[in-house]
Amino acid sequence: MRDIGRTRSRLFGVDTRKRDATASAAVLEALTPFFEDGVFQAPVIDRAIPLSEGCSAYVQVARGEARGRLVLTP
Repeated sequence: MRDIGRTRSRLFGVDTRKRDATASAAVLEALTPFFEDGVFQAPVIDRAIPLSEGCSAYVQVARGEARGRLVLTP
C-alpha cells in the first residue's frame, strides 16, 4: 500500500461475487485495452500448483518463497 501512496496511484476493485458471468466478462473486456497498451501490468506468476497441493502453496507464500503469484490449478 505504501507504493500506491508514494506514486499517487489509485487502487480500484471489482467484487465479481456480486456479478454474474456476463457482467464479469464485460468488466474484463473493458479492462483488456489497458493491459494491451501497458497501462496496467498483470501480476507476475511464479508457477502453477495443483489444487491438491494447496496447503503447500499457502505455506510457501507465508514463508516468502514465492517470487510472484502461485496459481492453483484443478
